[in-house]
Amino acid sequence: MPITLAVTAVNAVGNQLRVGVALTFNGSYPTGGDTVDLTTIIGQAHGVGIAVFNALPINNDVALGGGIDGEFLPGSALNNGKLKLFTTGGTELAAGTYAANAALLLASLNNQIEFVFDKLL
Repeated sequence: MPITLAVTAVNAVGNQLRVGVALTFNGSYPTGGDTVDLTTIIGQAHGVGIAVFNALPINNDVALGGGIDGEFLPGSALNNGKLKLFTTGGTELAAGTYAANAALLLASLNNQIEFVFDKLL
């Protein structure tokens, strides 16, 4: 998988579960966005919280460094969302290897998404 996900925070807030996820970019970026498989983080723990969900996120907040912007597009299932990446001018990142984009790799410690799910009750 080109984007590796790792849980960095799990917080229950009211009827919501907020899951912070660090992103590591590997391989190549395809035009139209790279696939994000949320099933890979189900059951991951951070502190006393565990990422447990069975529905698509109701909200998300993408935070990338190096002048790159991102937009998470939920798919029809947990395993087929897309992360579209944009340069500072709002132009989609050109297709090609992630290693070729020095700004994205330089800011790799700051690349993350917070997903908000309805809490399982």
